[in-house]
Amino acid sequence: MNAKQLAVLVIQKRGKSRLEDVASLTGVSMSTLSRIENERGWPDSETLARLSLWLHVPISTLAADDGQIVEIDQTTPGKIDAALFADPALSLADALKLSEMMRAAYRAMVSEGAI
Repeated sequence: MNAKQLAVLVIQKRGKSRLEDVASLTGVSMSTLSRIENERGWPDSETLARLSLWLHVPISTLAADDGQIVEIDQTTPGKIDAALFADPALSLADALKLSEMMRAAYRAMVSEGAI
């Protein structure tokens, strides 16, 4: 998918909703949503995951295949986040809550020297 196709999907899904409402619902900032709608840049992997859930489009479909560069977070928390955000059984809110809990536990383990 290229930037223009992603912009069309986001604009169609947003419809007459305010950008502010979509930002609140998705956890994607208004400025990022605006950049996506105006085809100015490509979102990072977390943003793609959030949009994937909101758009009900598999993240693999949103992933760039035309030379767009998608930054993939290869850290352990990043990989876990990707799995949480891609899980169709989890709502975005639940995936975010689990991500926050996992990241807090991960930070604690790192500070204790456990990992």
